This record gives sequence, structure tokens and C-alpha cells, in this order.
Amino acid sequence: MPSISLRRRKAKSAKLARKFGTVPRARRNLPEFPTNLLLIILLIVVVFLISGGLFDVVSGAPLMIQQGETALPFIPYDMNSQTILESMLFAILLVLGILGGYLASRTLYSSTRKESSIFTILSIALLVIGVFGSYFLLEIKIPGILT
Repeated sequence: MPSISLRRRKAKSAKLARKFGTVPRARRNLPEFPTNLLLIILLIVVVFLISGGLFDVVSGAPLMIQQGETALPFIPYDMNSQTILESMLFAILLVLGILGGYLASRTLYSSTRKESSIFTILSIALLVIGVFGSYFLLEIKIPGILT
């Protein structure tokens, strides 16, 4: 036996169908995007913001600086300014670290032991490159911070 609320709902929709011909639908069909595409776009935006891309665009940062006769891709001893190459290098290191974390999670779903060991070694290598590369950049900006 159907519940009272279900009978009321059916009666209401039947009344609307008699009055208007069809029952109006309140749902809207929204476009569906692939989840992976949305994740990649979100990742690109986050890496751009974290690496200082917005600062580079707004402040008009130089590509490199000239110190004497040499061109430096980094501005040493200064945390308040950066070059575009410095931002790009940090973004690459950040992407390598994120890729290493993704590969580490992929080891759980690998089908063979060989595939799992390759993913593990590659993920550890990418994570180490990302972390120590970022530390190296930080050491250039503030010498002696890691000691």
C-alpha cells in the first residue's frame, strides 16, 4: 500500500497534467565535463597561483636580472621580488612533486609487482626532486635558512 505522501504527490502531478497538458520539470540539464579535465584545469590554476604567476603578471617581473656582466635567473637574498624564470622553475618543481604523489597513489592499483615497483621508484624520485629543488630555491633566496 503506497504511503499518503506518495498518493498526494501522484494526485498533484495528475492535477497539473490535466490543467497544463504535461507535468513541468524543474530540472535543468547542465553540461557535463569530464572529471579529469576539470581536475587538470584546477591543478594548472593552483600551480600558477602558488608559483607566483599572478605576482609576475601584476608587477611586471623581469625575465632575468643583470648583475655586472652576468645575467641571473634568480634574485638572490630578496624575498620581496622574483623573476619569471624563478617562478617557472618553482612551478615545474611543484608539478613534479604533484606527479610523484599521483604516481605513489597509482601503486595501489597496479596489477603486477614489477609495475608497482617501477611506479614506487619513479614516484619517490619525482617527490625527492620536487622537495629538494624547492629547498634549493629557498636556500638561494634566504641563505642559511636550512642550517
